[in-house]
Amino acid sequence: MRFHFSSLFHNELMPYGDPLCNETNMCQRTKVNIVERKTQDIYGNPLTFSTITHGHLDNCKEYVISKETFNFKKWAILMTIFCTLAFYCEFYNANANFLGIFLIILCIVLVFKLHLKVKQESLLVMASLGLQLTTTFVTGRKASYFIFHGDMYDVVINEGIFMQRIIFYLAVLIKDMKDPPKIGSIIPLFQHTFPRLDSLKQIYNGIQHSFAFEHSEFEMWK
Repeated sequence: MRFHFSSLFHNELMPYGDPLCNETNMCQRTKVNIVERKTQDIYGNPLTFSTITHGHLDNCKEYVISKETFNFKKWAILMTIFCTLAFYCEFYNANANFLGIFLIILCIVLVFKLHLKVKQESLLVMASLGLQLTTTFVTGRKASYFIFHGDMYDVVINEGIFMQRIIFYLAVLIKDMKDPPKIGSIIPLFQHTFPRLDSLKQIYNGIQHSFAFEHSEFEMWK
């Protein structure tokens, strides 16, 4: 296990390209084994961690982190605070036009929040091709990105500072195109679900095992 020390930052991933669709779909089409367990994120919120083995070999695996789309306790507290403020400010005596504008603004804010709210992140490991990261939003919208195996320097568990606390996160080290032996950038994974270190270790070990298995297969056929 290697730990590198750096601060968290966002990187733009390489878009998922059409030429890879056939091989990716072929990999995902055959599901042999699904292992699911309950875990938590760094804040103590419940998560569901699933490991999906595609095909009969270990060179194609998918790691899925899902979280609750609706937190009843959180919304109950917010509604209680909102209703208390509404009665305190006597909104029921306000002008109808003002209430209409207020409700429209509130609906726009809620729709925008739902549009950006993430319910699931998945990492598809295809040892011969690379890594595909897919983010699924509450509205059903999906954003997929692909990192080519040839562009990857390594996959590591990093330590960073986020919201005045030290956290661990999985990251892909990208080669410097001008100087391949050097690291050009770092791409953090699972930035929306923030799984704990035990889950990150399992994903990390699985990725390293898949790449090692593919390398041994390649050496055998040489």
